[in-house]
Amino acid sequence: MVANTEYGWRRDDLRKLFSSLVRGKLDYAAPGWQGWLSNSNVEAMDRVQNRGIRLITGQMKSSPVDALRLEAGFPPYATHIERMCLRSAEKASRVPEDHPIFLAATKAVPPKGDRRSWKSRADELLPRVPVEARNRKPIRWFTRPPWKPPADIVVFDEVPWVASRDDDMELKRLAAEAQLDSHNADLVIYTDGSADGVARDGGAGVVITRGMAARPTVLKTIQVKGAARTCLCEEEVEAAKRAVRWICEESTPMPIQRS
Repeated sequence: MVANTEYGWRRDDLRKLFSSLVRGKLDYAAPGWQGWLSNSNVEAMDRVQNRGIRLITGQMKSSPVDALRLEAGFPPYATHIERMCLRSAEKASRVPEDHPIFLAATKAVPPKGDRRSWKSRADELLPRVPVEARNRKPIRWFTRPPWKPPADIVVFDEVPWVASRDDDMELKRLAAEAQLDSHNADLVIYTDGSADGVARDGGAGVVITRGMAARPTVLKTIQVKGAARTCLCEEEVEAAKRAVRWICEESTPMPIQRS
Protein backbone atom coordinates (compact mmCIF):
# COMPACT_ATOMS: atom_id res chain seq x y z
CA MET A 1 0.00 0.00 0.00
CA VAL A 2 1.63 3.27 -1.15
CA ALA A 3 -1.26 5.62 -0.36
CA ASN A 4 -4.37 6.01 1.73
CA THR A 5 -6.73 8.85 2.55
CA GLU A 6 -4.56 9.65 5.59
CA TYR A 7 -0.98 8.77 4.53
CA GLY A 8 1.16 7.89 1.52
CA TRP A 9 3.45 9.22 -1.16
CA ARG A 10 3.36 12.76 -2.47
CA ARG A 11 0.69 13.57 -5.04
CA ASP A 12 3.12 14.03 -7.94
CA ASP A 13 4.73 10.65 -7.25
CA LEU A 14 1.35 8.92 -7.05
CA ARG A 15 0.31 10.53 -10.31
CA LYS A 16 3.44 9.22 -12.05
CA LEU A 17 2.89 5.77 -10.57
CA PHE A 18 -0.73 5.64 -11.72
CA SER A 19 0.13 6.96 -15.20
CA SER A 20 2.89 4.42 -15.76
CA LEU A 21 1.43 1.26 -14.18
CA VAL A 22 -2.31 1.69 -14.72
CA ARG A 23 -2.97 4.08 -17.57
CA GLY A 24 0.06 2.70 -19.37
CA LYS A 25 -1.82 -0.60 -19.70
CA LEU A 26 -5.22 0.97 -20.36
CA ASP A 27 -3.76 3.07 -23.16
CA TYR A 28 -1.52 0.49 -24.83
CA ALA A 29 -1.98 0.96 -28.62
CA ALA A 30 -5.01 3.05 -27.64
CA PRO A 31 -5.78 4.75 -31.00
CA GLY A 32 -6.13 1.33 -32.61
CA TRP A 33 -8.99 0.15 -30.40
CA GLN A 34 -10.33 2.76 -28.01
CA GLY A 35 -12.05 4.77 -30.74
CA TRP A 36 -14.73 2.13 -31.26
CA LEU A 37 -15.40 1.25 -27.61
CA SER A 38 -18.99 1.32 -26.45
CA ASN A 39 -20.09 3.87 -23.86
CA SER A 40 -20.36 1.15 -21.22
CA ASN A 41 -16.71 0.12 -21.80
CA VAL A 42 -15.57 3.73 -21.58
CA GLU A 43 -17.47 4.06 -18.29
CA ALA A 44 -15.67 0.96 -16.99
CA MET A 45 -12.33 2.58 -17.76
CA ASP A 46 -13.54 5.74 -16.04
CA ARG A 47 -14.29 3.74 -12.89
CA VAL A 48 -10.72 2.43 -12.83
CA GLN A 49 -9.40 5.96 -13.26
CA ASN A 50 -11.70 7.33 -10.57
CA ARG A 51 -10.32 4.88 -8.02
CA GLY A 52 -6.84 6.03 -8.90
CA ILE A 53 -7.51 9.76 -8.66
CA ARG A 54 -9.14 9.32 -5.24
CA LEU A 55 -5.91 7.75 -3.98
CA ILE A 56 -3.83 10.43 -5.70
CA THR A 57 -5.77 13.31 -4.18
CA GLY A 58 -6.49 11.63 -0.83
CA GLN A 59 -10.15 12.66 -0.97
CA MET A 60 -13.16 10.76 0.35
CA LYS A 61 -15.59 8.74 -1.75
CA SER A 62 -18.21 11.46 -1.33
CA SER A 63 -16.03 14.05 -3.13
CA PRO A 64 -17.36 15.10 -6.57
CA VAL A 65 -15.58 13.28 -9.38
CA ASP A 66 -15.17 16.43 -11.50
CA ALA A 67 -13.33 18.14 -8.63
CA LEU A 68 -11.04 15.13 -8.25
CA ARG A 69 -10.27 15.12 -11.96
CA LEU A 70 -9.38 18.80 -11.87
CA GLU A 71 -7.16 18.35 -8.83
CA ALA A 72 -5.40 15.24 -10.20
CA GLY A 73 -5.09 16.60 -13.75
CA PHE A 74 -6.95 13.76 -15.48
CA PRO A 75 -9.88 14.45 -17.85
CA PRO A 76 -12.82 12.05 -18.28
CA TYR A 77 -11.77 8.99 -20.24
CA ALA A 78 -14.00 9.87 -23.18
CA THR A 79 -12.09 13.15 -23.54
CA HIS A 80 -8.79 11.36 -23.08
CA ILE A 81 -9.66 8.90 -25.87
CA GLU A 82 -10.52 11.74 -28.23
CA ARG A 83 -7.25 13.50 -27.47
CA MET A 84 -5.17 10.40 -28.20
CA CYS A 85 -7.12 9.67 -31.36
CA LEU A 86 -6.61 13.23 -32.59
CA ARG A 87 -2.93 13.13 -31.63
CA SER A 88 -2.51 9.93 -33.64
CA ALA A 89 -4.30 11.44 -36.63
CA GLU A 90 -2.12 14.55 -36.45
CA LYS A 91 0.99 12.39 -36.34
CA ALA A 92 -0.20 10.47 -39.40
CA SER A 93 -0.60 13.73 -41.35
CA ARG A 94 2.95 14.88 -40.58
CA VAL A 95 5.01 11.80 -41.46
CA PRO A 96 6.32 10.94 -44.97
CA GLU A 97 3.84 9.41 -47.41
CA ASP A 98 5.58 6.03 -47.33
CA HIS A 99 5.32 5.79 -43.54
CA PRO A 100 3.07 2.95 -42.29
CA ILE A 101 1.04 5.35 -40.11
CA PHE A 102 0.33 7.59 -43.12
CA LEU A 103 -0.70 4.59 -45.22
CA ALA A 104 -2.98 3.32 -42.45
CA ALA A 105 -4.66 6.72 -42.18
CA THR A 106 -5.16 7.32 -45.91
CA LYS A 107 -6.10 3.79 -46.97
CA ALA A 108 -8.29 2.87 -44.02
CA VAL A 109 -11.86 1.95 -44.98
CA PRO A 110 -14.49 3.35 -42.59
CA PRO A 111 -16.79 0.61 -41.20
CA LYS A 112 -20.32 0.33 -42.45
CA GLY A 113 -23.27 1.59 -40.48
CA ASP A 114 -22.90 3.43 -37.20
CA ARG A 115 -19.89 1.47 -36.00
CA ARG A 116 -17.05 3.72 -34.84
CA SER A 117 -13.39 3.29 -35.73
CA TRP A 118 -10.10 5.15 -35.49
CA LYS A 119 -10.67 6.51 -39.00
CA SER A 120 -14.20 7.72 -38.34
CA ARG A 121 -13.25 9.29 -35.01
CA ALA A 122 -10.25 11.03 -36.59
CA ASP A 123 -12.44 12.41 -39.40
CA GLU A 124 -14.81 13.83 -36.79
CA LEU A 125 -12.07 15.37 -34.67
CA LEU A 126 -9.69 16.84 -37.28
CA PRO A 127 -12.07 19.70 -38.26
CA ARG A 128 -11.78 20.93 -34.67
CA VAL A 129 -8.11 21.72 -35.18
CA PRO A 130 -7.72 25.53 -35.52
CA VAL A 131 -6.81 26.82 -38.96
CA GLU A 132 -3.57 28.33 -37.69
CA ALA A 133 -2.47 24.89 -36.44
CA ARG A 134 -2.89 23.17 -39.81
CA ASN A 135 0.40 24.44 -41.22
CA ARG A 136 1.96 21.20 -40.09
CA LYS A 137 5.68 20.68 -39.93
CA PRO A 138 6.85 17.20 -41.01
CA ILE A 139 8.07 14.71 -38.43
CA ARG A 140 11.42 13.10 -39.18
CA TRP A 141 11.90 10.15 -36.85
CA PHE A 142 14.74 8.14 -38.33
CA THR A 143 17.82 8.66 -40.45
CA ARG A 144 16.80 5.42 -42.12
CA PRO A 145 13.21 4.25 -41.65
CA PRO A 146 13.30 0.75 -40.13
CA TRP A 147 10.88 -0.65 -42.73
CA LYS A 148 13.29 0.19 -45.58
CA PRO A 149 16.28 -1.97 -46.60
CA PRO A 150 19.47 -1.11 -44.67
CA ALA A 151 22.42 0.61 -46.24
CA ASP A 152 25.32 -1.34 -47.67
CA ILE A 153 26.92 -2.21 -44.32
CA VAL A 154 29.21 -5.18 -43.80
CA VAL A 155 29.73 -6.54 -40.28
CA PHE A 156 32.88 -8.57 -39.56
CA ASP A 157 32.22 -10.57 -36.41
CA GLU A 158 35.38 -12.68 -36.57
CA VAL A 159 39.09 -11.90 -36.62
CA PRO A 160 41.29 -14.28 -38.66
CA TRP A 161 43.74 -16.39 -36.62
CA VAL A 162 41.82 -15.75 -33.38
CA ALA A 163 39.94 -18.80 -32.11
CA SER A 164 38.73 -17.55 -28.72
CA ARG A 165 39.11 -14.78 -26.18
CA ASP A 166 41.60 -16.96 -24.31
CA ASP A 167 44.18 -16.75 -27.13
CA ASP A 168 47.49 -15.01 -26.54
CA MET A 169 47.00 -11.24 -26.12
CA GLU A 170 49.82 -10.35 -28.52
CA LEU A 171 48.38 -12.67 -31.17
CA LYS A 172 44.97 -11.04 -30.82
CA ARG A 173 46.47 -7.55 -31.11
CA LEU A 174 48.42 -8.38 -34.29
CA ALA A 175 45.41 -10.13 -35.84
CA ALA A 176 43.11 -7.17 -35.07
CA GLU A 177 45.60 -4.70 -36.57
CA ALA A 178 45.92 -6.80 -39.72
CA GLN A 179 42.14 -7.02 -40.05
CA LEU A 180 41.74 -3.25 -39.71
CA ASP A 181 44.50 -2.49 -42.23
CA SER A 182 43.02 -4.92 -44.78
CA HIS A 183 39.95 -2.68 -45.21
CA ASN A 184 42.07 0.29 -46.29
CA ALA A 185 39.64 2.67 -44.55
CA ASP A 186 40.03 6.44 -44.52
CA LEU A 187 39.17 6.52 -40.83
CA VAL A 188 38.99 4.02 -38.00
CA ILE A 189 36.68 4.88 -35.12
CA TYR A 190 36.98 3.15 -31.75
CA THR A 191 33.91 3.56 -29.57
CA ASP A 192 33.08 2.40 -26.07
CA GLY A 193 30.02 2.75 -23.90
CA SER A 194 30.25 1.72 -20.29
CA ALA A 195 27.90 1.75 -17.32
CA ASP A 196 29.39 1.23 -13.88
CA GLY A 197 27.22 -0.84 -11.55
CA VAL A 198 24.85 -1.93 -14.35
CA ALA A 199 22.77 1.24 -14.52
CA ARG A 200 24.65 4.11 -12.89
CA ASP A 201 27.36 6.58 -13.88
CA GLY A 202 27.49 5.67 -17.54
CA GLY A 203 29.78 7.28 -20.09
CA ALA A 204 30.81 7.18 -23.73
CA GLY A 205 34.25 7.34 -25.30
CA VAL A 206 35.36 7.82 -28.92
CA VAL A 207 38.78 7.80 -30.56
CA ILE A 208 38.91 8.75 -34.26
CA THR A 209 42.12 7.75 -36.04
CA ARG A 210 43.76 7.70 -39.45
CA GLY A 211 46.60 5.58 -40.82
CA MET A 212 47.96 2.14 -39.92
CA ALA A 213 46.34 0.43 -36.93
CA ALA A 214 49.70 -0.20 -35.25
CA ARG A 215 50.76 3.47 -35.50
CA PRO A 216 47.54 5.48 -35.85
CA THR A 217 47.26 9.23 -36.01
CA VAL A 218 44.67 10.27 -33.46
CA LEU A 219 42.42 12.96 -34.93
CA LYS A 220 39.97 13.35 -32.09
CA THR A 221 39.26 11.93 -28.65
CA ILE A 222 35.80 12.48 -27.19
CA GLN A 223 34.65 11.64 -23.69
CA VAL A 224 31.17 12.39 -22.38
CA LYS A 225 29.43 11.57 -19.13
CA GLY A 226 26.30 9.51 -19.58
CA ALA A 227 22.91 9.61 -17.92
CA ALA A 228 22.42 8.88 -14.23
CA ARG A 229 20.64 5.66 -15.15
CA THR A 230 21.65 4.08 -18.39
CA CYS A 231 22.79 0.87 -20.08
CA LEU A 232 25.76 -0.30 -22.13
CA CYS A 233 23.82 -0.24 -25.40
CA GLU A 234 22.57 3.31 -24.83
CA GLU A 235 26.04 4.60 -24.10
CA GLU A 236 27.54 2.78 -27.09
CA VAL A 237 24.97 4.45 -29.35
CA GLU A 238 25.80 7.83 -27.81
CA ALA A 239 29.49 7.23 -28.49
CA ALA A 240 28.78 6.46 -32.15
CA LYS A 241 26.60 9.59 -32.46
CA ARG A 242 29.39 11.75 -31.08
CA ALA A 243 31.82 10.34 -33.62
CA VAL A 244 29.49 10.87 -36.59
CA ARG A 245 28.65 14.41 -35.42
CA TRP A 246 32.32 15.36 -35.24
CA ILE A 247 33.05 13.86 -38.66
CA CYS A 248 30.15 15.77 -40.23
CA GLU A 249 31.32 19.02 -38.67
CA GLU A 250 34.90 18.49 -39.84
CA SER A 251 33.90 17.21 -43.31
CA THR A 252 36.33 14.32 -42.96
CA PRO A 253 36.50 12.08 -46.07
CA MET A 254 34.37 8.96 -46.10
CA PRO A 255 33.87 5.98 -46.02
CA ILE A 256 34.36 5.10 -42.36
CA GLN A 257 35.34 1.81 -40.80
CA ARG A 258 34.03 1.35 -37.22
CA SER A 259 35.63 -1.06 -34.77
